[in-house]
Order: sequence, then structure tokens, then C-alpha cells
Amino acid sequence: GRFNFNMPANRQIERRKKALKKLDDMIEHGRAYARLRKTNIRNAENYHDEDLRWESMMPYVDGKLPIYIHANEVRQIEAAANWAKRYELKIIIVGGKDAWRTTELLRKNKIPVIYEGVTDLPSRRYEDYDQVYKGPSMLYKAGVQFCISSSGSAGGAYRVRNIPNHAAMAAAYGLPKDVALKSITLYPAEILGIDSQVGSLESGKDATLFIATGDPLEIRTSVVQAYIQ
Repeated sequence: GRFNFNMPANRQIERRKKALKKLDDMIEHGRAYARLRKTNIRNAENYHDEDLRWESMMPYVDGKLPIYIHANEVRQIEAAANWAKRYELKIIIVGGKDAWRTTELLRKNKIPVIYEGVTDLPSRRYEDYDQVYKGPSMLYKAGVQFCISSSGSAGGAYRVRNIPNHAAMAAAYGLPKDVALKSITLYPAEILGIDSQVGSLESGKDATLFIATGDPLEIRTSVVQAYIQ
């Protein structure tokens, strides 16, 4: 869920607890269903009918596929990481505006970050004006797996066209330029687990590429041709 930070702290904590309780119930119910299915498969007499809703959740509650958790504030990221550790789940943080404050936790638990809104304003008045711009650089230097995305807010789909500008901004504030390019090509493919197919130009991968008039991270560059396999 989304949290309103103008809300009193005690109400934020209460809402976070309720959200985590719902997640706890989901995992417990999912794992109970999995245990029941395994038992009934061995004992055909009491075979349990498939529930397609829980069947689709099995890879997630078993920790085989990652769960995407939208979290920006420190307490949200910490709560998500601790929750995932308790249930031995794989998670990916989406948003991650405060991820630079939790780099040790993220690196230690191997939690990737899909960093959104490089061109946003800082979360707090006392933060550096360029805190969001240099966030990707701080994650990179701390050894946290990350990639850069456009804003995930309502109507965010059309903002995909601005992703190169976000990467360029990160490059202007400390992220090596080659890493900035990877942060919108190879790195997201690695986080999504599809880097054997896309993300870079290598033998055996899909021939998905484009031809441009110049540097892909330069705002004046135009795409001339695109090839999508």
C-alpha cells in the first residue's frame, strides 16, 4: 500500500503493521496450501482440488521467484527486508528513494533495487538538493544490485521514453557512464532474470537493438532504426 507521510507517525506504524499482517497471512496460507497439495498428491484418495490462485503463487511463497515490493522510505525498506528474511523469500525493492540509507542491509541480503524517479526532488528538506540524482551512484559504489526506471506513479507508462534522461542524470552525478547505460539495459535484464536472452549484444541473445544518431544518453540523440526480435 501507499503511505501518506503527512500522517502522524503512530498511524503510519499502524498501517504498516496491518499491511505486513496481510502479507504474513498470504504466505502462511500459500504454504499451507502447498503442504496440503503435496500430501494429497501422495494420497490420491484425499486428493485436493487445485486452486489456480494459489497455484500461481507457489513459486513466490516458495522463494523461487521474486516478489516486487514498492518501498521508498527507510522504514518501509527495512520492514520489507526483515519480512523477506523471516520467510526466506526473494524480493526486489521498487522505488528505493531511501535505498542509499540502507545499502548494507540490501547488499547483505542480496536485495536488488529498481530505482525510480532520478529526476525527483529530495524526500526531506535537509537533504542535499542532488540526493535523488546521486542515489544510483551511491548504490553502485556500495555494491547494491540496481537498475534505473521511470516513475511508477499513475500514468507512468508514457514516461518510459524518459528513461535515458534518468540514466544521463545519474551519470552527471557520479555514476560511471558505462554503468549508467547498463542500468537501463543489462542490469534490469539481470534483475528480471532474462539476461540470457536480452540486455546486451552477445552471441546467442535476441537481436533486439537500435541505431541512433549519437550517444544514447544524450538528450539530442534520435533513434534512426530499431530491431526487435
